[in-house]
Amino acid sequence: MSDLRMHPAPFQYSAEQWARYCLENGTSGSYPSNRVDNPKMHPDNLYGPVEEWTRYCIDNGIRLPIPSFPENAILPDERIQQDINKAWEKSSRQTLEADGLEYRVDISQCAIQREGDPDDKFTIRAYRPKNTKYHGVPLPLYVHFHGGGFLAGNLDTEDATCVRMVAQLEEADCPVIVISVGYRVTSEAPHPAAYQDAWDAYEYLERNTDIMFGGDVTHVIVGGVDAGAALALHLAVFSNLVFDEGMQRGLTIIGLMLCSPRLPYMDAEGMGISGEQGIDAPIWPQALHLMFCRKLAIYDVQSPEYVLNSLTKYEGLPKTGVLITGQSLLRDQGLKLRDRLEACGVPVQCRIYPGLPHDFRRINELPTCVKWDEDIVEGIRWFLGLGPGWDSPARGRDPYPGA
Repeated sequence: MSDLRMHPAPFQYSAEQWARYCLENGTSGSYPSNRVDNPKMHPDNLYGPVEEWTRYCIDNGIRLPIPSFPENAILPDERIQQDINKAWEKSSRQTLEADGLEYRVDISQCAIQREGDPDDKFTIRAYRPKNTKYHGVPLPLYVHFHGGGFLAGNLDTEDATCVRMVAQLEEADCPVIVISVGYRVTSEAPHPAAYQDAWDAYEYLERNTDIMFGGDVTHVIVGGVDAGAALALHLAVFSNLVFDEGMQRGLTIIGLMLCSPRLPYMDAEGMGISGEQGIDAPIWPQALHLMFCRKLAIYDVQSPEYVLNSLTKYEGLPKTGVLITGQSLLRDQGLKLRDRLEACGVPVQCRIYPGLPHDFRRINELPTCVKWDEDIVEGIRWFLGLGPGWDSPARGRDPYPGA
């Protein structure tokens, strides 16, 4: 097959032609970069795609490369939000039915009053092991914030993720309670509403974790995906600052799980090589990213307390796990965050999934979903002092530690 990368119009080739070319040549179709010498760390090898993704696309008739959006395209945000939520909710329901895990988990929810308005409330959903041997036993708490670019996602889109986490951690002899936070997205309220809801949820859990949920307030983990990772990091940073000012907090955060982190204030620093590679990336292309940015409108509000970037002082944060997908516009932002955390002395472990797109875990057919789940479990066990995490001799070190 001729070198399709050099052809001025690769979109004239079929999905199967392009995907098979990528399989045969191990390339993303982007032009090579001389940024690094180690082939494993080369941006093209991180971006991929890998065989399991191209085969998934072939089997499902997904066009490769993903068709480009017109330059400066204005996407219909309301319709996109509805489509994403509908797809995620359907996937979550199907996963729960297929895995048969729901019967092992008790699910409840409660409304939280927003500060200053008794009639203004939002909802959190709690998941805990149904096994009676854990009744009356204070369990560690994992506070989960959904992804969706601050626009999409809700409690229903996260049911499968949260149920699976509780069930798999119980199997690993590491039972936890998961709390999913239904924060406001940008279609409901402008920035910084999501951050305010995250903090209100944190303060509610300070007062009610042991009473309402039977959780252990001394062993709290916060985590999230893309926008949710930003909210989790904000909670950890802000609660740490408040603690430094002499206010005793009611929760002790011992771990931070940042999955495909998306930090809005880091965009001004540039997206790195992944920003060039990922213009038409699957799931989160540049046009969608820009739509999320317009909806969030962070610079319309003077809110320095929400600024998290590569200059933020992260000293004093707990153990942190960073999960990064290679075929993602956000990849280099995640790598930069990892490096900044390490420079600030934060205990960090990182997993990179080369050649897979942002939020690939929602596609259950991909074999690496199993590894992602295992990494989440091992990361949480590391936070709790029950295991070495991802760098154990048995599992091997991250093959891309210096990417």
